[in-house]
Amino acid sequence: MLVGVVCNCVLFSLGASAWAADAAAQPLTELDRIKQQGRLEVVMFFEDVPPFFMHNRQGVLVGIDPQLAQDIAEKLGVKVSFNRQPQTFDAVIDRLALGEADIAISLLSNTLNRALQVNFSEEYVVLRQTLLANRLQLAQRFPQAQTNDEIRAQLNQAGLKIGVIQGTSYVDFLKTDYPLATPVLYSDFSRMIRDVETGDLFALLYDELEVLNWRYDHPDIGLRLKMILLGDRQDTIAIAVNRQDKELLTWLNLYLAKMRNDGSLDRLIKTYLEHSDWRTQ
Repeated sequence: MLVGVVCNCVLFSLGASAWAADAAAQPLTELDRIKQQGRLEVVMFFEDVPPFFMHNRQGVLVGIDPQLAQDIAEKLGVKVSFNRQPQTFDAVIDRLALGEADIAISLLSNTLNRALQVNFSEEYVVLRQTLLANRLQLAQRFPQAQTNDEIRAQLNQAGLKIGVIQGTSYVDFLKTDYPLATPVLYSDFSRMIRDVETGDLFALLYDELEVLNWRYDHPDIGLRLKMILLGDRQDTIAIAVNRQDKELLTWLNLYLAKMRNDGSLDRLIKTYLEHSDWRTQ
């Protein structure tokens, strides 16, 4: 009987050792990697885009995306580090796809083209696509077009120039909805607005956030330009991860689900999208 007990103990010891060896041999998951490096590497567009990411008067990076990134890092027990080198939103995706960051939180639209390179979490914000048209040209060229739908129906015409920011999802949106129009690519939103005002462009297509920010700083813009919110054209914003990081993606989706359930995500969004007092911080 004693021999059997000894044998069982030996077998248990051998089994435990083998299990420990197998566990040690397992490759690190991306969550293990982040914890071991002690920081969450976040890639983000190089320019500030209020209120998603911007510097306050004290020079601190604030906004929806930095706050989300900091909270994610805190819950993983690590610090956060921001890479602000990419000069287009598509370049943010490229950096992530090359493994140069753990996640990308950067007002990223989860388009089908981008999903060929990276994986996206569930969306955490939904914006509306927005057209900004020159009022004078609109009245001269399409005097019968009064409603938003009537105006939109006139835009898909050869030779009609519509501006869009290069390296953004709006290049694809423009090609999809207005394939006959002439797209004009810009790197600077202010320049694009000026060209609509002068009539060099008939209109521009971008998200409601950028247009509303411009209207906030230029309250007289409505006299020259007509803002057309496209309620049926949504721009869904999500967190991106490298396609190999499946466990991290699962964790992020659970994180966002819990944020929704306890109301903290809604409070964060409302703080920046529905209130303007963040501008004075």
